[in-house]
Amino acid sequence: MGKKPHVPAAHQPARVSTVHRSFLLPCAPSSLRVVRRAAGADLRRAGVPEHLRHDVLLVLCELLANAIRHASPLVDDGIRVGWRVGAKAVEVEVTDGGAPTMPTAGRPEAMALSGRGLAMVQELSGDWGVERGADGQQRVWAVLHRHHGASAAGG
Repeated sequence: MGKKPHVPAAHQPARVSTVHRSFLLPCAPSSLRVVRRAAGADLRRAGVPEHLRHDVLLVLCELLANAIRHASPLVDDGIRVGWRVGAKAVEVEVTDGGAPTMPTAGRPEAMALSGRGLAMVQELSGDWGVERGADGQQRVWAVLHRHHGASAAGG
């Protein structure tokens, strides 16, 4: 209970973190603005390049928006959001009270108005996944490597 699910070592960023933050937010759209500001400031202070900051914020906000839209809040009526900035990677995570279905990267029809978010997460992340605890809590995480996307951003 309250114990963070184990993530295999291959999915963890560098052991030495320059920033590690985790907090509980309301299960509401207003939390997106709070996360974007706080994470953006932390990423800037940690010296994360602009192109990677943009990708990290996009992934983190997509995971949070999905939790707000599709999942139940945790027992304390919130959603836990966190990020860890390491020397080689940035890991982001969102933990909620679970949903009837597991998040998957879909392939919506061309005219669909939604359903592309986790495909973006998959494209931008070096790795991502979903873990569901016995208590129904669901943790969705993604790892973005500092070198990932640098060549695409440069042209």
